[in-house]
Amino acid sequence: AAQGQGQLVNLLSTLPTASKLGPMLRTAWRDLRAEFANSSIRRIGQRSLSGIPARVKITDVSPRDGLQNEKLLVPVATKLELIRRLRVAGVKHVEATAFVSPKAVPQMADAKEVMAGIASDVDGAYTCLVPNVKGMDAALAAGAKEVTVLAAATETMSQRNTRCSLDEALNRSSAILAAARERNLKARCAVAVSFVCPWEGKVPIDQVARICKRIYD
Repeated sequence: AAQGQGQLVNLLSTLPTASKLGPMLRTAWRDLRAEFANSSIRRIGQRSLSGIPARVKITDVSPRDGLQNEKLLVPVATKLELIRRLRVAGVKHVEATAFVSPKAVPQMADAKEVMAGIASDVDGAYTCLVPNVKGMDAALAAGAKEVTVLAAATETMSQRNTRCSLDEALNRSSAILAAARERNLKARCAVAVSFVCPWEGKVPIDQVARICKRIYD
């Protein structure tokens, strides 16, 4: 465990400072918009690329997705330090943890402690991943103000990631969103592999659009 903590601390020490990260993100987004504006591909379907927004909300998921598959358990204090550094760097929206089965994802077994550790940061916008209504209620009890449900853009990703069909996963997501609405809890849905799936390759945009419309409806 000490070795794993040391490795993560070393990794944290290589992160850009707050004064550098903000300009880096703004420059990357500006360059992306310029690339689209100058591209010969002017439309996605019937929508012009000139309509790309001037602002985008970035939610950093590294405290959850970046750590959940680590074999060595990362201490709560180290996770909180990662979140603190993200906040100092100017990242407001952070996916802090996940309320999932500790047997399935041991790294997220300390979700309550992580939520308690960020409770005093009233200026941050924190969310946590929940796989079902039970997880959502656990997150709510731990003080969560927002939850994230996860769907996938492809059938294979859904089967590999959640062990259920895409249709079943979307039904599950819809149930969580409805339950969150009943509890006056803010919720959002993330669609995984919206651009490229590691098993199915490039994902057609109309396929992603259909999934987003179903979730929205």
